[in-house]
Amino acid sequence: MAGYYSFDAWSSADIELFENHYNIALAKSDGQEAKLVGDFDVMKGLAIKYGAAEIQTLPPHLVGIFPDNRDRKLMHAVEMASKGCKIVQVGASRDLCGPLRAWCVQDSEARESYNWTVKTAASSDAFAVPSASVAYGSVGCSHFNQFLCAVNQARPTNMESLKDKVGNINKNKIFNEDHTFASLATSGLDWYVLKRGFVAKYEHVPRLFSKALNAEHNIAVGETWDQQFSSICASAQLMVDNGDVPWQQVTKHIASSQGPHVADLPVHVQFIKKYGGGASLSYVLDTLGYFNLRMPAGRKVSGHWIKLLTSIPLTTDFAVPRLVHAIFKCHACCDDSDCEDSLARKVTVPEMKGVFGKGATKALQAEQVLGRMKKVVDETNRSSTLEYGDLSIKIAEAVLGKTDDTISDCLERILPPGLLLRTQSPSVSDCIQKETPTVCSVRADTQYRMSRMFGPCLRFWFDELSRSFACVDSKRFQ
Repeated sequence: MAGYYSFDAWSSADIELFENHYNIALAKSDGQEAKLVGDFDVMKGLAIKYGAAEIQTLPPHLVGIFPDNRDRKLMHAVEMASKGCKIVQVGASRDLCGPLRAWCVQDSEARESYNWTVKTAASSDAFAVPSASVAYGSVGCSHFNQFLCAVNQARPTNMESLKDKVGNINKNKIFNEDHTFASLATSGLDWYVLKRGFVAKYEHVPRLFSKALNAEHNIAVGETWDQQFSSICASAQLMVDNGDVPWQQVTKHIASSQGPHVADLPVHVQFIKKYGGGASLSYVLDTLGYFNLRMPAGRKVSGHWIKLLTSIPLTTDFAVPRLVHAIFKCHACCDDSDCEDSLARKVTVPEMKGVFGKGATKALQAEQVLGRMKKVVDETNRSSTLEYGDLSIKIAEAVLGKTDDTISDCLERILPPGLLLRTQSPSVSDCIQKETPTVCSVRADTQYRMSRMFGPCLRFWFDELSRSFACVDSKRFQ
């Protein structure tokens, strides 16, 4: 019988121990959530020991929301989308979203969890339409599981980084960029499932477990510096009003969590405000996406360094936002040999100052090249974060003087001369003096160089670039 549970295997000592912590937890006031964690650890350990809680992998649509989750407060669609967006930006993890945090209860015959989920979903189109097959109610990882349901149904969203062209969650893009996320959305999270018969005897267990899990989350190690960046972006997207972001409110909202990098919060907000890419935050979201793909685990970037990067001028006469982000990627994703105790040390203060000093002309040229490259890549309607990011780092290294290469050298490795002339400013292209080879030799040589430098993924790029720059005069080669 579904939900049946017997206490026959429990020793009297363990029953007494469980009930002691259960009663102590119930006696604690609502202001003592953090003190519930110790009681929770004892109770969950005994529940697991005697099979009252078992691990199951459950597809998202089977798990609704238990009514006592967060003291019967309806889940807000904005909070659900915000937390889901953060996970999309930093990458999903089956372990971090696993049974240590994912707890649920078998639904009752009255279908309390299903009915509560229906009520919640009715509050916003951003929620998925609940499945009639809901058989469990979550008390932990509720927001993320509902977000997985929303992604699977490609629900409408206000999060710019998640939208497709018609304003719905871009499921295919998310799945293509994060296979772990796709797996979680398809096969589901690994849950600890509390049996209904056990909860029937200790009816307040779901509420106590929910409060403890929430408190445990708040007192955990916390966000990394790049996750704080993601949190700022998510909050800014949610609070934007007619294109204006209330940055003071965003700062106050993030500061309330008292994360480990809150001291750097003003610097992070200032960088995103200045170089984020407007209300859409397109520049910083692309950079965070690249960090997720390329940045080594545990890599640190100091708030002081980000403050210096932010000091690069942004005026009508000198604006290099794409180059700034290329430098950010170059620094944060450097080799371990350029780090000290995982702290990135690659790009120095004199090198950054040189960008708007003696290297200003080169920086402006690089900005033009990066802008044109990005436009072409976007027109391919292809996931370009990795390819564009790798190339932008090469150009940043050239501007910073990290290599002997010029910007032209970087481009010559992957582009034919005819196309190269069209991706650069006249002052740069005037410096390139080469005879125009035949079309066949250009393509063969280019693809060979692409394979050596960036791998086969950029061959697609070359074809698209060749088609997109219509100014390449093919008649010259006939």
